[in-house]
Amino acid sequence: MCGWPGRRSRKSCLARRRFRRAQQRHAEQAEKQQRNEFTGVLAQLLPQIAQMVAAEPKTAEFCGEILKFATAPYRAGRAMEGAIDGLVELMKTKGDQPKGDDPATAQSKAQMQVEQMKVQQKDKTDQAKLKLEAEKAQMQNQQHMATLANQRAIELAKLQAGAQDDEAKAGLANQKAMNEREKHQAKMVETAVKVQADQQKVELQERQQQLRANDMAARQNERQQAAAFKQQQATASKGIVP
Repeated sequence: MCGWPGRRSRKSCLARRRFRRAQQRHAEQAEKQQRNEFTGVLAQLLPQIAQMVAAEPKTAEFCGEILKFATAPYRAGRAMEGAIDGLVELMKTKGDQPKGDDPATAQSKAQMQVEQMKVQQKDKTDQAKLKLEAEKAQMQNQQHMATLANQRAIELAKLQAGAQDDEAKAGLANQKAMNEREKHQAKMVETAVKVQADQQKVELQERQQQLRANDMAARQNERQQAAAFKQQQATASKGIVP
């Protein structure tokens, strides 16, 4: 909130506001760019790493180090180092077990995970955008309230220096400020309702994406079971003596 109204004070206040807005826009753009780059790195590495681990589970530790090296420059990548180590240990454990999915199936699953990560990343971006919009709305509200307060102070100062109708003019100015404040509050309520509706829309999209991912997994499982059944039938037919 700016101080007592004056030409120099108003210019300084407006300059600070423009600077803060520019900082916010720059931070938002930088965050979006970094998230997109991080998602692109994962999209390129995960299918190749998945194929290598599927072919030879003992390469899990090497693949984990490559993944950590590739994602280390990103803040999200540094936060995922513990998860990567856990995944490496899990792959080592599975390496001592019977071989699982074939490379094509593993690649399909890895691609599905990438898609899920993209959906989650998009949801986080949408959430951050909604949060930023709410903060902007709150800042605009504060700025508007400060402007109304300054206008009211100016009107009251003018009325105090006027004639005998000061009280009537002050009452009119006060009523005008109250009307403006009520009008702005109504607008803020409308904005809050819109933000909530957007939030619900994002949640609905997330649920739909999850349902599609579950459907893909179910179809993949059905194809695997059908292939296993055909293989069992072929094996059984070979064992029959004519």
